[in-house]
Amino acid sequence: MTGEIDITHRELLRSVFTEVLSQCGGGLVVDSTQVRFCGAALMGALITLRTDCAVLGVELRVLASPFARRVMGLTGLSELLAQP
Repeated sequence: MTGEIDITHRELLRSVFTEVLSQCGGGLVVDSTQVRFCGAALMGALITLRTDCAVLGVELRVLASPFARRVMGLTGLSELLAQP
């Protein structure tokens, strides 16, 4: 992912995450290191993705830009994503 992720990307994120999850093996990496702005759409999609990964036994790893890391820290998502 690159650029800005906002509410207009919500359905696309969910669709892409669902498709990728259905095709991945034992692990999934979400690379948001090039994201300059992210809002609730990305956070919500990551929460859903984490839940889906847990159900399927898929390990999720999120690489985050400084901005995304800050948002994840403020929302508590950092701790949620750190849980196995």
